[in-house]
Amino acid sequence: MALPERAYYPLEKAVEKLNNECGCNLDVQDLLHFAAIEQLELCVFISGDSSEYVEESMHEKLEYLQSGLQVIKDCGFNVSSFMDFSKISADDVYNCGNKKVIYRSYICDYFDFRQQFNLSTKETEGFSFEGIFAIARDEFRKCEFNYLKGLSCLIETNIFYVPSGVIDEGEFFYPEQIRFPISFKFGVSDFVITDVELNSFKSIIDTTNDSERINKIANLKPRNFSRKTENSQAKFIKSLIEAVFGKHVAANPRWHNDNERGELYKLFANKGIKHVCGKALEGWIKDEEVEYK
Repeated sequence: MALPERAYYPLEKAVEKLNNECGCNLDVQDLLHFAAIEQLELCVFISGDSSEYVEESMHEKLEYLQSGLQVIKDCGFNVSSFMDFSKISADDVYNCGNKKVIYRSYICDYFDFRQQFNLSTKETEGFSFEGIFAIARDEFRKCEFNYLKGLSCLIETNIFYVPSGVIDEGEFFYPEQIRFPISFKFGVSDFVITDVELNSFKSIIDTTNDSERINKIANLKPRNFSRKTENSQAKFIKSLIEAVFGKHVAANPRWHNDNERGELYKLFANKGIKHVCGKALEGWIKDEEVEYK
């Protein structure tokens, strides 16, 4: 009996799968390189529970407040999610003391995410999460070169994202970003790639020789703009998408761009315009935050 496909792959298993199925000759360093040039998304396992951090010291709380980040239930987390309160029914509301609360969960092959909202204020009052979440792709350049030198190859970060392409469209609740009050270190053995990302990466590998494959992937991202300019352009595009179509489209542009039922797909189709690759769009704007006055 054939086993089902994995939901995510450690780097060694990802290399083995790519080499077997695409005729490549890749190794772990290649995957770190593609992560460094923002063509491959790598994830790690994290977990957290707001109830476990309420005893955080006052010094840590004040330090986090001074950074301008929201403190949820007196703990140093910042958790952002999409929640459409218009879809709430009376059966979803519970009495908790003198207030009404809503409990929501998003459970999939990659993570479990649960959140509690105050119905009147729409504010988060509790949450827990456990599973695979993505690291910003621009974190991997130093990691790649340390790996080449045989040095300790660590990523240190406190911000994590929902992996690309794993949110089912039509959901009215799902997580977007998790920010810890402190940074954590992850090594090569901690990194995994989701099946969605791996299949997307495979799609850009053709049947030509290895050097042409490498050039094709490496040249997908234009290099004639500064990082500051690229970030400004990405923020503008994400802000425009959110202003026109809403937060749910800006948070999941890949699906809306590549799926016939998606808002971006329908817009381009109606105008007779060929749309860009959804993977490229999501990878470009995913790490940007839309700012409100």
